[in-house]
Amino acid sequence: MGTGNDKAAYQGGLYAAEKAGKGAKAVIIGGVEGNATSDARQAGYERAMKENGIDVVSVQYAQSNPDTAANVMENMITAQSGNIQIVLCHNDDTAAGAATACKQSGLKDVVIVGFDGNQSGVQNIIDGTISATCAQSAYTMGYKAVESAVKAVKGETVKSFVDTGCEVISSENAKDYLEKLKGYLK
Repeated sequence: MGTGNDKAAYQGGLYAAEKAGKGAKAVIIGGVEGNATSDARQAGYERAMKENGIDVVSVQYAQSNPDTAANVMENMITAQSGNIQIVLCHNDDTAAGAATACKQSGLKDVVIVGFDGNQSGVQNIIDGTISATCAQSAYTMGYKAVESAVKAVKGETVKSFVDTGCEVISSENAKDYLEKLKGYLK
């Protein structure tokens, strides 16, 4: 049970492409180079950019750490002379770090997309820190895992992988989504 990372990142990339428009310049800040999850997310982001006429001008890794992501983003801003319109990140913490660097550098109107859809990431959307996140469905993962376990115990065939989907969260749906997340914790 889990998120189809390639497909989910593709959805987030499409959101960013629509917001920034053809001809924009994008950067990707990955988690851990060579990690299957990072590779799948990068592939999805890159496919969405290519299909929409957007150049990915740099891919670097920040070990999923917001402070490292801020440093990586500062270096990307310098290397690209500030000509960056999209920042695609492999998780919400990395997106927060990238947003900090953009703000400190005076870079405005950048579409920043995170990944995970955790409470802090969604709050960052509400606060205007980042633009969107590719929200994984942890509730559905748990539900489907139990459902599959019951089927397996009964001797029924179960799939080796079940994609539990992704929802792109942006300013249009962030408040409702945050309430939904908080509801799971009651």
